[in-house]
Parts: sequence; structure tokens; C-alpha cells
Amino acid sequence: MNTRISTALFLSCLFGLSNGIAGDAVTTDSDRGNEVRIGAVAYSPGTVTAFRGITRYLNRNEFASDFVLYSDYDTLVEALNRGEVDIG
Repeated sequence: MNTRISTALFLSCLFGLSNGIAGDAVTTDSDRGNEVRIGAVAYSPGTVTAFRGITRYLNRNEFASDFVLYSDYDTLVEALNRGEVDIG
């Protein structure tokens, strides 16, 4: 299986098991290129630190990514449905 797909599947499982700050601007696929946008709920102040570390690691390993934090799970699900994030 492709490493990029394997990583995306792993992250989607990881973030699906976890419990913010919503981005105002909608970014389309053409604006992001191949970047994977990860959405998560900002359930504690450490969330920012954790996702900075995760995206830094992924970017260093040629997996272009960024993250967006949301205030609650419902908002994150809505963002997934609108295509604002790729993994939640």
C-alpha cells in the first residue's frame, strides 16, 4: 500500500478516536496542492503543540500537511462534510 495512503489511514483512525478554533477561510483543493488538511477539536491548550509536532513530522517526511482546530466535534464534522478538511 502506498505510504501516503497508509499514513492518511493511520491519522484518520488516530483522530477519529480523539475527543477550538475554526478557520474562517475555505481553502479549495487547488489552493492547497497536495497538502492534506487535518481537522481536530481543540479540547485543551496542548492540542496546538501536539498538532504542530504532528504536521512538522509529516512535512519533514514528504507528507504535505496542515491542521485546523475547531471548537467542538459538530463543527469539525460540518467542516469534513464541506471538504474544508481531509481528515478529522
